Amino acid sequence: MEGLPTTFGIIDNARRLRNLIVHNHSLFNAKYEDDAIRSDGIKIELHPLYSEFKRTQQPIPAIIRTEDLYPIIYAHIEALHVLHNSIQEEFFGVTEGYSYKEENKQIELKRILLGNSEVEIYFRNGQSSKSVNGI
Repeated sequence: MEGLPTTFGIIDNARRLRNLIVHNHSLFNAKYEDDAIRSDGIKIELHPLYSEFKRTQQPIPAIIRTEDLYPIIYAHIEALHVLHNSIQEEFFGVTEGYSYKEENKQIELKRILLGNSEVEIYFRNGQSSKSVNGI
């Protein structure tokens, strides 16, 4: 549970980036930072390019690279695990939740996205999922 303030900050940043993409043609505006959830313990995450917008007040696009997606995906998975563990405890009396960290197990992104299929993911940069750590 100690990582949740960062996890929720990443998820909130994903929400705000989505809003920029859908409602503002992917261009940063002051609302991006103003809409951040401010709650005890949640670490506010800002896209690295936002600082350029803040400095110049010029239209700067929110460019989301493949490597930017990993923390967002992992944060959502972590939050789902917390929810799953809470449901297990509340409804089934299971008090010991599963932890990838405690089990020293990587989150297998390829398996989450594709199940047990033999499909290989290719990224824009030509890198295949077989060469990406953790997939």
